[in-house]
Amino acid sequence: MLEFNARFGDPETQVILPRLKTDLLDIFLATVNNKLDEISVEWNDNACVGVVLASRGYPGSYNTGFPITGLNNLDKDIMVFHAGTKLSRNTASLH
Repeated sequence: MLEFNARFGDPETQVILPRLKTDLLDIFLATVNNKLDEISVEWNDNACVGVVLASRGYPGSYNTGFPITGLNNLDKDIMVFHAGTKLSRNTASLH
């Protein structure tokens, strides 16, 4: 069983959508026009892994402001999604 949330910000969606070969807009338009059976939805075979970094205590009470470093050293094919982070001008890292 796969839990699928369609809010497009969820970690589950963030690892699934990059595998989609078919243009997402084409899928939306076919759905709205009741023609989804007329298009082919294709996926690539690449593996995806989602890693979530969260402060201790999340989603309850938790502290913020911890630096995230090393993002400039990632391979070009690694995608990074952010939520609740901000760029720190003083340290050139994310908080």
